[in-house]
Amino acid sequence: MKTLTLTTREHLFWKTMTVTALTAAAIFCLSSIASADFETGLRAFEEQRYADAAAEWRVAAQAGNSRAQHNLGVLYDEGLGVEQNALEAAKWYQQAAENGVPGAAFNLGAMYDEGYGVEQDFAEAAKWYRAAADAGVVDAQFNLGLLYAIGQGVPQDYEKAYYWVSLASAAKDVSFEHLTACYQVLEELAPHVSSAGIKNAETAASTWWANEYASLQ
Repeated sequence: MKTLTLTTREHLFWKTMTVTALTAAAIFCLSSIASADFETGLRAFEEQRYADAAAEWRVAAQAGNSRAQHNLGVLYDEGLGVEQNALEAAKWYQQAAENGVPGAAFNLGAMYDEGYGVEQDFAEAAKWYRAAADAGVVDAQFNLGLLYAIGQGVPQDYEKAYYWVSLASAAKDVSFEHLTACYQVLEELAPHVSSAGIKNAETAASTWWANEYASLQ
C-alpha cells in the first residue's frame, strides 16, 4: 500500500478562539432574555471584562443560545474570566456544535483529534471536522484532509484527502501560513493520486466555493 513519505500531522491547525457575534437568524430563534444576555456578554468581552462576559454567556447558554455556548467554551478553553478547564470547554463546544455552530464543531473536532479535554477519538474528530468543513471552515477542511491522508478515524483515501485540502486552499482571504501548509500537503499527496483524480478534486473545490460565495450575495 502506498504511504506518504512525510508526516502531514505536523501541519494540523488547532482550535480557533474567535468568539461569535449573534446573527439575525439566531436572534429570531432565541428568547429576548437570552439575546439580551448574549449581547451584554459580547460588550463585556469587547471591553475585556471576561468574568462579566462569562456570567452573561452562562445565562444565555443555559437558555439555549448556541453562540453563547460556543463563546463560553472559548473562555474555559483560554481561561478568560473563568478558571481554565478543558472538560468544561469541551462540554460547551459539544452543545454549540450540536446546535449547528461551525466554529464549535471545529474546536470540538480538534479536541478529539488531540485528546484534549476528551478521550482521543479520531472518528469523532472526523465527524466534527466534517460538520465544520461542510459549513466552510477552511481549517476543518484541511484537518479532515489530513485524517483521510493518514487513515485516522476514516478509511485512508488519498483522493478524498486531496479534495479536502484543495477545498481548504481554494478559499479567499486565507493566511499565508494556511496556504503554505495546504500546498505542501498537496505536493505530498499528488504522487498518490491520479491526474484525473487531481483534476476532479480541483474542479470540485472551485465549484464548491463558487456556489458558497454566490449564496452569500
